[in-house]
Amino acid sequence: MSSRLSVQMNARASADPEGNPLSFSWEFSDGDSSNGSDRLNKLSPNGGMLATLTVLDGKLGDTVQVYTHARCDGFWDVAPQPQFTATVSGNTVALDASASTLADSLNWDFGDGTTGSGMFTSHTYASPGTYTVQLRANGGMMGGTKSATVVVGGTTNQPPIGDFTTAVNGATVHIQSVGVSDADGDKVSYLLDFGDGKSVKYPSAWHTYKTPGVYTITQTLNDGKVSTVKTHEVTVSSAGTNRAPVAVFSYYSSDLRVGVKGGASADFEGNPLTYVWDFGNGTLPGTDIQQHTVTVPEGGTFVTLTVFDGELGDTVQIQVPARAGQHWDVRPDAIFTAKVAGKNVAVDASASKLVDSFSWDFGDGTKGTGMYASHTYATPGNYVVKLNTNGGMMGNSNSTTVVIG
Repeated sequence: MSSRLSVQMNARASADPEGNPLSFSWEFSDGDSSNGSDRLNKLSPNGGMLATLTVLDGKLGDTVQVYTHARCDGFWDVAPQPQFTATVSGNTVALDASASTLADSLNWDFGDGTTGSGMFTSHTYASPGTYTVQLRANGGMMGGTKSATVVVGGTTNQPPIGDFTTAVNGATVHIQSVGVSDADGDKVSYLLDFGDGKSVKYPSAWHTYKTPGVYTITQTLNDGKVSTVKTHEVTVSSAGTNRAPVAVFSYYSSDLRVGVKGGASADFEGNPLTYVWDFGNGTLPGTDIQQHTVTVPEGGTFVTLTVFDGELGDTVQIQVPARAGQHWDVRPDAIFTAKVAGKNVAVDASASKLVDSFSWDFGDGTKGTGMYASHTYATPGNYVVKLNTNGGMMGNSNSTTVVIG
């Protein structure tokens, strides 16, 4: 604070975290200096001067520098700038206002009816809860406040733990989460990223890679507050003599009920399939149901289907929407490849999703069904092969021309 050409300086808010006594040393830009006092009045040149304060606790010190204003025709005062951090441990909060500037006193209100003072202080609350801590800094004839909310008495959240195993068979990998738990009892969510742009939010899955190579599979466990990530590399080759089955299903939702059909899932070799469904509320293991209707929460749910041919499997997951009073339906894909060998064409619609039935028109008056089909033409020529798919209450189609002979 300055009044005309007199400057009053107050350093009594300086503090040592360990509580050691401090010595004070002042230096001024006019060449003057002073030692020993935490308060000082000094005559200043018109316009002000630079004041430097050094405090020492016997081993370490700190230096601060302020330009003080002084004019023969005016009064100067500056507002202090309160700043602090709060560190909570159990029911105790430790407060540090060492970042505050231009203050000569620091006073605390802990928000529970108790108060304190000083640059460094701590307070233990009688009961857990949320409290507002307020710091008031005074400097000269002015003051300033700063507040922060602290939550005390909570326990430190522990991250979930767990890992996963992998089993490779040709191009197909089976991933299984193991040893998953959460010390706080929180529900753990799963994300398995296969490293090829595909993923499922599920603890286990079968996945077939389209291209041989080395892939990094990532498991993310989340308890709603913090995540734990694990990774493993797998090396996959081409598919063996037994190709993995393909899981596919369609869905529709009406109000808060969701219907699914998985009967279009197929195995290339024609092996019988088992189905395991999960509608977000637990699995239906070992069932061969191909149509199911279930009530789901407002907003929808993840529906997961795994099919197994006795050796290999496939997992598909779809986020199915559901809203009260609304109907949802989705158009199925109609994607296929056609490979010609002599007079024979082999068609493969395994890339199509959201399908509950496949039907084929080979362009010569013959028909076919299923995800995989083949047909031998009687005579050479150009034929239009058409795929029709149904899913829920909607359909789709696609066609291509094949040259036979």
